[in-house]
Amino acid sequence: MSLRHEYEHQDLLESGQTGRAKRMRDWIDAEEKKTKKREDDRMKVLGGAALFHTSDLATVIALMDAFLTRPSERLAVLGEDGKGSEALRRCMGL
Repeated sequence: MSLRHEYEHQDLLESGQTGRAKRMRDWIDAEEKKTKKREDDRMKVLGGAALFHTSDLATVIALMDAFLTRPSERLAVLGEDGKGSEALRRCMGL
């Protein structure tokens, strides 16, 4: 979070406004958590895109077959026949 927010939080603490300072700290922490999640999600999306771009379908299916455990995710990625769902093929440009 920005230094401005950190300074504002510190000023609230020093002036004895602990309630407002706590709410501000909670907000700062929540914003930082959201930012980190967005960054992590972006890395996952870009990593998946790189995998799709540099690998063939059989390699991706084998990797995902070993990785996925939830039935709904396996169906979404591997398809009913285990040879790749329409969505997977679409994302890989097939």
